[in-house]
Amino acid sequence: MKTIFATDFHIHHGQRPEVNAFCDMIEDCPPDLTVLGGDIADRWQGTWKDILECPAWKRMQSMANQLYHRGYPIMWIPYNHDYGAKPEYLPGAEMVDRVIIDGWMLCHGWEFSLDWGLGPVDNVAYWMARNKPEWMIPFYHKFFKTPGQLVNYDARTYREKWHWKIETGHSIARMKAQETNLNVAVGHFHTRILEPDFFADAGHNVGSNSWLVIVDGKAALGGTP
Repeated sequence: MKTIFATDFHIHHGQRPEVNAFCDMIEDCPPDLTVLGGDIADRWQGTWKDILECPAWKRMQSMANQLYHRGYPIMWIPYNHDYGAKPEYLPGAEMVDRVIIDGWMLCHGWEFSLDWGLGPVDNVAYWMARNKPEWMIPFYHKFFKTPGQLVNYDARTYREKWHWKIETGHSIARMKAQETNLNVAVGHFHTRILEPDFFADAGHNVGSNSWLVIVDGKAALGGTP
């Protein structure tokens, strides 16, 4: 059983070479299960109208639709930048909260983050996105880091420089692994790291490619970070 878990594409406009590269890889050699682990779109940087019309999202739709018609399941965990997502936005993909497969719990990871899943920020951001979408994009860019500002926080930096948001989120995820007796894999934190048979962060797909490959319960990092 082979599963590919990929997160954090943050699609909101234009063409994206890394989206094309991921979709080409999946179509050329489909795994038994493809899991899109959240932040596939970026509702904070564009409206759903913009996202659905952009070439990068259309490429993702084409890949999902092709897998569906070829009989390969694809699941979408729609958090937190995917806010407001509907099943018809990615035809062929099944929307789920998390996936448990081969001893691994695959989550987006926002639920382990102190500033989103455990704090008030999500309520403010979601209210604005729902009621004042024209405010949300400039508000987000002014007060929060964009995905592009996080992409260089790799495993080497992670070991050398402590980062409260990432380390606390990872620590809470590790606690979840101990509590459930499952390995836990996340996205959200844009920090590619693997602790075999325990915990993984699949990284991100903004400007490069990174995903987690699980074969019969054994995990490895893939892509071109």
